Amino acid sequence: MLTLVGRSLRRIAVLAATILTLLAAFQILLIVVAASVANINDFSRLIQFVPAFMQQMFGLSLLSFDGMALLGFFEPLVIMMVVQFTIYLATEHE
Repeated sequence: MLTLVGRSLRRIAVLAATILTLLAAFQILLIVVAASVANINDFSRLIQFVPAFMQQMFGLSLLSFDGMALLGFFEPLVIMMVVQFTIYLATEHE
């Protein structure tokens, strides 16, 4: 059993490393953007550029550094990437 797990892990090592790198880079970029906006205390201006439906969806989470950084964990593209990777793992075959 461990042999099969090891074989599967070796087969997906490059893909897993790539996805982890992309997700980490995205989160770091989001934190850098939030920090730059926080330095100039301009979160109130930022909300003006967000469409009304997004303001209703996210509420006041875009008005703080914490909310903006947390938003990266629930970004639809990030979630889709993780789900797609999970589907790939579940259907792995020769």
